[in-house]
Amino acid sequence: MRLIKWLTIAILVGAIITGGFIFLPKHKAVLSNEQLIEIQAVEWLKAVVAKDWPATYQFTSPGYRSGTSEAQHERRMGLREVKWQGGELLNVTCEVEVCTAEFRVVYMVSRPMRGIPEFEGFQILEKLWINLDGQWWLSNSN
Repeated sequence: MRLIKWLTIAILVGAIITGGFIFLPKHKAVLSNEQLIEIQAVEWLKAVVAKDWPATYQFTSPGYRSGTSEAQHERRMGLREVKWQGGELLNVTCEVEVCTAEFRVVYMVSRPMRGIPEFEGFQILEKLWINLDGQWWLSNSN
């Protein structure tokens, strides 16, 4: 059931990113900040797992982009030793201009030490999203 909810929300993400807000005809309500971040965070996570670095760059803040070109971002992300294999969004909490998305991420590290070809584990992590002029951005790319 939760997967169906996320798939339904993910379908709306393109319209939200390009149009800002979506009005739901049945309820005549605007999506909340939590719902907007849920959609963006899931799309960002899917891009990271797929190693779609240009897509992940599109979520980064203008501040990050001012100091990091898309090519630099792609190179940095591609060279990371830790590769994300999958994950899920656990929770989103928002204040006025800042939201925190909590993820459970499954990762793989190749050759972490001699004699061990790879190591797989999971980690709970938080990513900060900030609102600048009505648009939500990932505050950092790491």
